[in-house]
Amino acid sequence: MTKNKKMKWPENLSDEERIQKAKELTDILVDHARALLPVQANAQHIVYSSSLANQIPMSYAANAFITLQYSVHFFLLVRLCAIWDSGAIDRESILTVHALINTPQIKKKIVEDICQWHLDDRQFHPNSADDTEIFRAELSLDQKNAQQPSETIEGKTTQWLEDVTTRIEKANTRYVDKKLKANRDMFIAHNLALAVGHKQFPEKIKYGDEKPLLAETIKIITLLHRVLNNADFDWDKAKKQTDRNAEQLWSNCTFSIQNKH
Repeated sequence: MTKNKKMKWPENLSDEERIQKAKELTDILVDHARALLPVQANAQHIVYSSSLANQIPMSYAANAFITLQYSVHFFLLVRLCAIWDSGAIDRESILTVHALINTPQIKKKIVEDICQWHLDDRQFHPNSADDTEIFRAELSLDQKNAQQPSETIEGKTTQWLEDVTTRIEKANTRYVDKKLKANRDMFIAHNLALAVGHKQFPEKIKYGDEKPLLAETIKIITLLHRVLNNADFDWDKAKKQTDRNAEQLWSNCTFSIQNKH
């Protein structure tokens, strides 16, 4: 049941409503992160590989290619930044999910729900192996040695919840808030004279800076998907597919440009 409407979000929601909303948003975050994989795969060829750049001599065309590099890189940064947008009722972001579940009683309820799911034999045979097989594999070895499966599952899920909070706070403090969002506001998506909350101009993002954050973002979303939806996603397979697609395009793309400027 929804709480007092005068209370601020998400405190105006019941624990059950907060968990359900977090589940739904995490499913959406998986899709948002998946959509970044092909962008990253194309950027690997356009921005980071010399195979295309070396085909373009000093020319008017070189100016256009540099603009293409900026555009691909900036789009990747903007979409990554959106996944890290501030927690709010209208934001499909990691910080929104974290705001919904970051109370002791809600975390306890999440752990209890996961344990109950695994104790129910009728639900221990999922309909979609792609969504749950990796999650079950993470638990299988420990379950064999545990006196009660719920003991191991409880400990594992509790640890994953703790890891989520630690990873989010670390990434948000060290990179997202101070660097990524400030660059978005001042140089990429907006033209603010000075980003709100920042007293000095931030260090500009360089090519490659987004790679560790994207990897960490996927790790965090994976953990959220496990503890909230009792599911996982095969990121390695998805990355191989998007890398293959980009490779087939750009490895067969050649330029023949005269040296004119």
